[in-house]
Amino acid sequence: MQQIRKHGGNLKEVGELFAINEKSLLDFSANINPLGPPEVVYEVIKNNLDKISQYPDSRNLELKKVLAEHLKIPFENIILGNGASELIFLITNHLRPQNVWIPVPTFSEYEIAARSSGANIVRLPLKGENWDFFDLDKLSNLRKNDVVFLCNPNNPTGQLYSPRLLNEIFQICLKNEVYLVIDESFLDFLENFEEISFIKKSREYNNLIILYSLTKFFAIPGIRLGAMITNCSLINSFEKSKDPWNINIFAQLAGAKVLKEKDYIQKTLDFYQEERDFLYNELLKISGLFPLKPSANYIFIKLLNPNTSTEIYNALVRQGIIVRNCNSYPLLGEEYIRVAIKKRGDNLSLINKLKMIIKS
Repeated sequence: MQQIRKHGGNLKEVGELFAINEKSLLDFSANINPLGPPEVVYEVIKNNLDKISQYPDSRNLELKKVLAEHLKIPFENIILGNGASELIFLITNHLRPQNVWIPVPTFSEYEIAARSSGANIVRLPLKGENWDFFDLDKLSNLRKNDVVFLCNPNNPTGQLYSPRLLNEIFQICLKNEVYLVIDESFLDFLENFEEISFIKKSREYNNLIILYSLTKFFAIPGIRLGAMITNCSLINSFEKSKDPWNINIFAQLAGAKVLKEKDYIQKTLDFYQEERDFLYNELLKISGLFPLKPSANYIFIKLLNPNTSTEIYNALVRQGIIVRNCNSYPLLGEEYIRVAIKKRGDNLSLINKLKMIIKS
């Protein structure tokens, strides 16, 4: 049977391949806030359907100002994208680096974007039980205008790079006139987001670019919304390559509303504070599984028994549950899966099905 490999959230494709009604599937493969979008998303779209016949503001000015207030930075330091993925491609296609340096395993779009720009890809294998560092000596061959991508917390491992390591990498890139792109798409699921983030630092340097996503936290993957934060000179340069109407009018309206939903934001942080620990501790109890302690809204699991990730994946789909089979990531083979953290009842369903499958 063909395996869905590239990304999570492929409900329709999985349903077709396994002859299962996609609506009956419980999706642990996509790292989306299970609380669902704030109610204001539905309200603002419903109340503005007449705007479908209008062009959106190509400057994205209102949304930029609201996001700038949320992040506590000037709006001039922001470019908005149709999800963070669009901005990854904007970076590589605009900068045209000779080499793109990528720690692996990590989000696959960095390599795909690098290939689309004709760059040479240099993989930096992550090390340690937690996959949270790599050999900095490998950066000795950096060349001016190369690009280094870091995902923090990393996807799929869910681990944060230490502040010391991040700063060392940043200083190496700065010294060699290399662009450092830190993808913080999952960082706002942490209570200390502001303390850890490099967003404010990015305004001061010509080589530091931060990616930010609204899709995951606010559960709006169907709308698509992401941002790039960097210094004004780079912003002005990137604007010349960006599509003029890349943010549709409903994404503009919804994005400006959700960022003001302070109760929803705190409710989400409180939810994950509790459910992250619950699911992690329950997975630890299952013989044959070794989950890494998560930092974000998903958990990376090593399989310790003879079952392969594809066998576990297929068995779970037949039980109505989709997880992320990590066999498409470099270095991981058939030993790892990733699961999103969902509501308690759904998490219990996953735990019970995993116990049953591994036992059998």
